[in-house]
Parts: sequence; C-alpha cells; structure tokens
Amino acid sequence: MKQKIFNLDFKNPIVAASGPWGFLHEWQKSVDLNLLGAATLKTTTPLHRTGNETPRMTEVTSGLLNSIGLANPGIDLVIKEEIPKLHHLHLPIIGNVGGFSIEDYRHMILAYDQCSKVAMIEVNVSCPNVKHGNLNFAHDEGLLCELVHEIRSQTNKALIIKLSPNLPSLVGLAKKLETLKIDGLTIANTYVGMKIDLKTKKPVLANKTGGLSGPAIKALTLRHVFEVAQVTNLPIIALGGVQSVDDVMEYILAGASLVGIGSSVLHDPQTIEAIIQSLPEDILSYKGLAWKS
Repeated sequence: MKQKIFNLDFKNPIVAASGPWGFLHEWQKSVDLNLLGAATLKTTTPLHRTGNETPRMTEVTSGLLNSIGLANPGIDLVIKEEIPKLHHLHLPIIGNVGGFSIEDYRHMILAYDQCSKVAMIEVNVSCPNVKHGNLNFAHDEGLLCELVHEIRSQTNKALIIKLSPNLPSLVGLAKKLETLKIDGLTIANTYVGMKIDLKTKKPVLANKTGGLSGPAIKALTLRHVFEVAQVTNLPIIALGGVQSVDDVMEYILAGASLVGIGSSVLHDPQTIEAIIQSLPEDILSYKGLAWKS
C-alpha cells in the first residue's frame, strides 16, 4: 500500500480530512493517528475567527450540515501552539489554508512554507472572497487562476487545490489548474444544503445554509473524481462520504491516489482503524480501472 506522491512517502492511501479532525491532537486518545497515510489540519485563516453564530451543525438524512465558519485561532497561533503538539506523528502533515483575498493566501502559504512539520499545503478556495463581491475563488476560474499564479511561487512544498463540488463539472477547471504547475487536487469540499425546522418554520442553522457531508454526497463526489481523473495527470485526494473500505475502493477505482475521511470520524472514531485494516495489499493496482478498462 506504500506509495510516493508529491515526493513524500505514504504508508497507505488514507488521509484524515480537514475539518472534523481539528488540529489532530484532539483525537490522539481515541485514534492511533500514526496508522494514517497522512493527516490534514483544520482550515486556518490569517487571524483568529470565532466562526458563525449557533446553531451551526445539524444532522440530516445520511449526512451532516455544518456552517462552522472557519473558526480557528489564526495562522500564528496554529504554528506556535497547535503544531508542536504533533511531534509524535510520523506521517505527512498537510496544512490547510483559507482566506478572503489573495494577500491572505500569500501570507499563510509563506508561514506554512517555513514550518518544518508541515509537509504540504492544501488550499481551501471555497471561502467568501469579500474583495470580489463575496464570490468564492472556486466558482470564478479567472480569479482562481490569478490566486494560484500568485501563491505557486511562495513555496516549494506540494500545493494542493481543494475544489468546491458546487459546479456542474470540474473537468475544465482541473485541466486549467494543471497548466499552472500545482501538485494535486482535493475533490471535493462540501455541497451547499439546508434543513428547516417544521416547528419554528425557520432554517435550523443560524447561517440558514451549510455544507453537506457524509454518505449522502459520496455518489456525487465520485462522479467528479471519475471525470477529472480521465483528463489530468494530477494526483487526486478524493473526499466525500467515506465510511467503509468499499467506499475507499470506489474512489481508487475512479482514479484517486489518496482518499480522505472526514465526518464519519464524528460518528465512530474507530472507522479509520477498521478501514485501514481492511484495505487489500494490492489496492493501488486498482487505481483508475473504472475508466481505464
């Protein structure tokens, strides 16, 4: 199951996804994190954020809606206080950055570039961009390409762009990003969703809408991975609705190199260990077979 991607060694294809895992050390009493192939930190912004108003999380049929709002202590405190708690981990640590302007991203990329414990950087481009009419970078190809052009030169570490799935297709965008010398793609972030309380007749979440994760989205994200893998040579970290080794196998067959596990850890922290122990030794030989055949 071992493979080398981004010039880094991965003992297996399973990655702790950004978000539910926080800054990883919170889970060290529940999960042996060193079993993982890699682990991703919670999205970090330049300054401290308290996040959105509550309620900001609710269960839905076969999934979870959240509107956490990127709550985090800010890049300086993450590097100073959170990352040192990971000294016992012997696997690639992926920093995840989210911002509201190109300047924000440039600042954080430089900060993580100088942090030796962070092996690679995942760029979350699904945050509102207040300098450009509250659009998401991920939904504006021109703006996203401008961002990537600006930050690519800020680091020699592997740079992974985490795309939003809330587009009809990711194929054109993936092909364009490949020309900008990024190192890989994470497919994908959460889907915009909503839940209404029938008693109050109002949205359950204070933010009204939130990001949908969990089993409900796997089939949708699997399609994105399948389509993008056929048109690009970029390694793909597939993410969305993974609860079992069968889910991992489907993503590998669709063309993913690594597979992230996120919200399922909130349901059962032992999911990770069970999946890793069930992986077939020859799992990498299945990569892309769904379309190569």
